Amino acid sequence: MPLHLKSAGNALTQRLEQLHQQLLDLVPTIDRIACALYDPGTDLLKTFINSTRSGAAIAAYEFPLGGSRSLSELVRTRRHRVIDDIPSTIQAGNQHSKWLLEQDYRSSLTLPLFDNANFIGFLFYDSCQTAAFTPEVQRNLSS
Repeated sequence: MPLHLKSAGNALTQRLEQLHQQLLDLVPTIDRIACALYDPGTDLLKTFINSTRSGAAIAAYEFPLGGSRSLSELVRTRRHRVIDDIPSTIQAGNQHSKWLLEQDYRSSLTLPLFDNANFIGFLFYDSCQTAAFTPEVQRNLSS
């Protein structure tokens, strides 16, 4: 990766870490925020930046959007997804699901990101607490 792109990625990661710290005042149960970008030419979701307080960050991970019915549905409907109890909902069927279970995250909120009509990626919030993303928290994080 060219040095200028690596520097830009580091700056964005630092900014996300600052935003995460500020969000903790409002939602102290957010243990991870991550962004995956979408490449329409390859149909791949690619890890981009994250701020992880608990667990190990997943890096250099790619997955075809078309390989996930639930994520594809979020893009189609432009709606978010809440998983209140990850261990009872997710099965370790792929690398990301296995990683998610190993990190001991208990709940998550997934928001599709759009630039006008173009889908550009997902924003993921994870918590080590079950049912951390109440309707009020969902409203605050998705507005």
